[in-house]
Amino acid sequence: MAKKETRTTEAGYCPLYGYTETCPRVEHLKAELDKHRWIPVSERLPENKNRVIVRYVNGFNKQRITIAEYIAPKTVLSEDWLDDDCPLEFADSCYDEVKDCYWAPDGFYESMYEVETNMFIDDRVTHWKPIILPEALKGE
Repeated sequence: MAKKETRTTEAGYCPLYGYTETCPRVEHLKAELDKHRWIPVSERLPENKNRVIVRYVNGFNKQRITIAEYIAPKTVLSEDWLDDDCPLEFADSCYDEVKDCYWAPDGFYESMYEVETNMFIDDRVTHWKPIILPEALKGE
């Protein structure tokens, strides 16, 4: 009976390229996995006004996940971003005397399904990750 050839899966072995320092397939998979990882806000913040998935700790010390947009400091006018029902002391907190305008406070805003509503996440956001749509949905 002939012996069946087995290949090891030890570090440095690629089924397509044999023993190499780096396997293009493995490197590609690592890059794809990296796109889906939770990114600590201490490492970096998302791009301005980019909708992402965020993880935060609420007032009861429970972790929660939602969809939100990040607003960088002094990048969006409060009148363009905040709801008319927003408490005045919150909206007035970012007055710019030089430009004579009110900026939306920087931070994460929960994205509501209603177009005109952006709710500031007052709890501690710890991580975020991009929303990656399947290829079939990207054209819709």
